[in-house]
Amino acid sequence: MLNSADPGTPTAAEVVTAVADAMGVQVEVVDDDERGEVSPWSTWPPFFLDTSASLATGYRPVGTHAETVVACVEELVGRLRCQPGG
Repeated sequence: MLNSADPGTPTAAEVVTAVADAMGVQVEVVDDDERGEVSPWSTWPPFFLDTSASLATGYRPVGTHAETVVACVEELVGRLRCQPGG
């Protein structure tokens, strides 16, 4: 079994912006590195997933994070609306 990832290496700001766009909201992204906070994107050296093994099996991603996050956000928001008080 292989764990694969979206193609590319989006920054934290790009991930946040893509999720916000999928929700139809505007956000101001603050750079945590400048505030001294730690996130998965603030490691050194940077952490990237090697997807060459999954690509060698014939796997082809259906899109980038920004392209595929919309369906995920819609699913999660839909589930939230089904909850009491949602």
